This record gives sequence, C-alpha cells and structure tokens, in this order.
Amino acid sequence: MTVYTILFIVEAIIVLIGFLVGLKRGMAKALVRLAELIIVAIASLLLGRWIIGMLSGTVADLLHTSLEDPLKSILLSTPDAEELILGLAGALILPVIFVVVFAVLKLFSLIGLSLLTKLLAGKAKKHRLLGGLVGAVTGVLVASVFLCPLYTVVKVVATLPQEAFSSIEEMPETQAIAGYIPHEDMTPPVSAIVVNAATTFDACGKKYNATEETPRIVALLLDVVNSYTESEQKG
Repeated sequence: MTVYTILFIVEAIIVLIGFLVGLKRGMAKALVRLAELIIVAIASLLLGRWIIGMLSGTVADLLHTSLEDPLKSILLSTPDAEELILGLAGALILPVIFVVVFAVLKLFSLIGLSLLTKLLAGKAKKHRLLGGLVGAVTGVLVASVFLCPLYTVVKVVATLPQEAFSSIEEMPETQAIAGYIPHEDMTPPVSAIVVNAATTFDACGKKYNATEETPRIVALLLDVVNSYTESEQKG
C-alpha cells in the first residue's frame, strides 16, 4: 500500500459523504452548494497568491540566511535564479495557505449560503438521485482542495530522481515509510487540476510549475553537491 492508496481511500470516503448529503438535500440545493464551493475555491486561490506575494520578502530573507555554499552560490547566483527559487518556494507553500483560506472562507459563507439556498431552492422539487450525483461531484472538489497539500508533496516525491530516492530510503528516519513512497505520479484528474493551479507561478517572464521544476532542480543540486564533495575530498 502506497501513500496514493491511502489518499484514494480518504477521497472515496469524502465523495461518498458528499453523495449522501446531496441525496438528502436534493438537486437544487446541491447545485447551490456546488456553485458556492467553486466560488470559494477560486477566491481562496487568488487570496492565497496575494498572501504569498506579501510573504515573498520573508521567504527571501530565510533563503539567504539558511542556505550555505555550494547551494547558496548556485540557487541565488543571479537575480533570475533567485526569482525562480523564490517563486518555487512560494508555489510549494501555497497549497497549505490555499486550504487554510478555503476553510476560513467556507465557514464565513455558511451563514449567507443558508439564506441563499432557502431563497433559490427552498420550494424546488427534490430530485434526490440527481442531488446525490451533484453531491458526489461536490465531494470530489472538497477532497481535491483539502488533500491538495498532500498530493503536492507526494507528486514531488514520486517524481524525484532515483538518486534522491536512494538517499531517502537509506535514511534511518525514513526507512519505516520507504515502502509507502510511490515511484510514479498517480494523482487523480481533478486533484491534478487543483494541484497544478495551486503550484503554477510566474518567474522571469515565464510560467513554471513547482511540482515539475522541483525534481529537475533536485537533480541539478545532487550533481553539483556530488561534484563539490569530490573536489573537496581531492583538495
């Protein structure tokens, strides 16, 4: 059993709950809830990006103070390189902020949504089966949002270079979970869309995705560190 299997089970449970809730509410109320959820999700992503922008200076200071050579001289060697690394760091943090903001906005929207649901769907005929199907779709979206940080981490780890995998599996701290680490990306389609939206960032006039760029940067760093270590040993 890998981490993906566990995430799939959790997602299936959330979708089942969504189906049952939609079955009880009926189609009209379920549609109102789904529309509200989509709006809250988009607003949360935009607000999360704004928060990341506000924190960019703090992230830059942390990188400058925490990194040491040879990593610092490589990652922060030029303004473009620093912009790329800062964007990458922000994109990897954004899924967590996205979920927190989503949860807060969802709580605030519950009061207004109850009134809106009564106005728009209070007297509508309940089509329970269709409501269940809409509820299941809502469950898929809820699961994709709340599991976004986990899917992001697992996707990055799953696409790491083999050398990085070997290092992870050889560490005493991670040997117990080595069997749970997948070696390929198996993110479900809707979750993949949410993860991609949350981890895409602009840097140097181009769009990048953190889950795609991180494995490449790790591979580059491994080569550089190995070369640096060899040169130090020879010197």
